[in-house]
Amino acid sequence: MKALTLFLVVNIVALPFANAAKLQITSRSRNPRCRIYNNIKSCDYERYPICGTNNISYKNPCFLCIENRVLHKRIRIKHMGTCRQHPPITVMHGASVGRLFPAYGQ
Repeated sequence: MKALTLFLVVNIVALPFANAAKLQITSRSRNPRCRIYNNIKSCDYERYPICGTNNISYKNPCFLCIENRVLHKRIRIKHMGTCRQHPPITVMHGASVGRLFPAYGQ
């Protein structure tokens, strides 16, 4: 019984922090940890929206990191959730490597 209680308490306390860990955001700097996305060419479509300092919403930090890497930008995370002006952006690679075409929605 003690083990079950401990298990439940740990999971209830840790649950709110699970998404923040998955987003790979440092609380101090509000920068995504882009190095974990350095070797990928496209992002998954999991929805953990973030608002960039450019006031554009991204489906998840991977999309922000890809844009930073390919376009040599330094966009940071303004806040969790979508920006008020724009729907989340999906960045897809075009025919030439490194060329980005933003598509809004979904």
